[in-house]
Amino acid sequence: DPNRNVDENANANNAVKNNNNEEPSDKHITEYLKKIKNSLSTEWSPCSVTCGNGIQVRIKPGSAGKSKNELDYENDIEKKICKM
Repeated sequence: DPNRNVDENANANNAVKNNNNEEPSDKHITEYLKKIKNSLSTEWSPCSVTCGNGIQVRIKPGSAGKSKNELDYENDIEKKICKM
């Protein structure tokens, strides 16, 4: 899968499985964003799950100058589904 992030070890301790093949819920996305907030950048994050459908997030390039506390979930964060 070309969207797979090579830095999977960073998420090994936070392994989450979504075996239902459902779209990640808003709650799942919000929890993941809280967990990785300090490492959030304009690069795509690792997938939020180790199995099933997860989410990858990044700061939109136009919002890169904002502090982490100023980021708005709807306007400043890009999200995409990742499948593991």
